[in-house]
Amino acid sequence: MPPVSNHHAVSLMPPPRLGAPPYLAAAFPFLRTMLLVVDPNAPVREVISMALRGRGYRVVGCETAEAARDLLVANPFAACIMDASLHGDMGGLELLRWLRARDTALPVVLTSGMSGHDLGGPLPQDKALRFLAKPFGTRRLIELLGGLIPCQALAAE
Repeated sequence: MPPVSNHHAVSLMPPPRLGAPPYLAAAFPFLRTMLLVVDPNAPVREVISMALRGRGYRVVGCETAEAARDLLVANPFAACIMDASLHGDMGGLELLRWLRARDTALPVVLTSGMSGHDLGGPLPQDKALRFLAKPFGTRRLIELLGGLIPCQALAAE
């Protein structure tokens, strides 16, 4: 067997990507779950992101719907956590409608300090959508995601 040169690196872990073998995805959630957190409030966005990273998720955060739209087009997210009150030309509900026109199965947790009915009408009936009123504990968010993400993974297999 030829000697291994110093220029060849050997990795025991596969690169993080979606579609990892189920036994690896179960042991290492980050192999299957990249999440998008969209919230205009940087401290809230960071607390949510830190809690999710602590559970092994890969997290990308942004503060506007326009930035989220660009990220959603370019990346294969497993779920999206978004605030309903986003600033800019597009709000959270408009982002949700845009997203549903492209992808009806992506799990979304819509957060808001207002009730679902105070957002300008009832929320759409959607199996992949959950509403979470602020303030909420990160444990509750993680529970919701745990119920949404495996359903998506099973449907894809």
